[in-house]
Amino acid sequence: MQESPSVFVGGTQPTKKKSKVHISKKNWIRIILVIVSVLALVASYSIGYNSGKKDQKAVDDKKIKAASSLNPALPDIIKNRWSIVGTVEEVSKDSITVKNNKGLVQTATINDKTSITEKSAKKTTVDAVKKGSSVIVIGTKDDNSKYTATMVRIKS
Repeated sequence: MQESPSVFVGGTQPTKKKSKVHISKKNWIRIILVIVSVLALVASYSIGYNSGKKDQKAVDDKKIKAASSLNPALPDIIKNRWSIVGTVEEVSKDSITVKNNKGLVQTATINDKTSITEKSAKKTTVDAVKKGSSVIVIGTKDDNSKYTATMVRIKS
């Protein structure tokens, strides 16, 4: 025998109660502990990172101070160093323009103090530097952001 469907008096169906997510007190404590642990890790990393930066600056300053006692001009030389590795775009007896692998193009002045060497470390002249050559250029940067090459090394 089949059961007949229920008939509701008053024409309305009873509504189902929405189930609420119940989180026990024990689970709330676990969630809070996880959040506090993550915040503690982030804070300790941040403190350590900033402390390390300060420590490294102190070490660098100490090295510069020690070096400057040997050569008073050294701090300025260290701060004003500049270099680029790339391909020669243009070269003349007075300047060299180099483009690095990121597309940065920089021009440096070449003077009589500029040391130009081949891959074998043999000294050469600016005439050996050709457009398209791979080079390493090291020099200085003045207060007006003008570059002066102190060394040009031809890699290829």
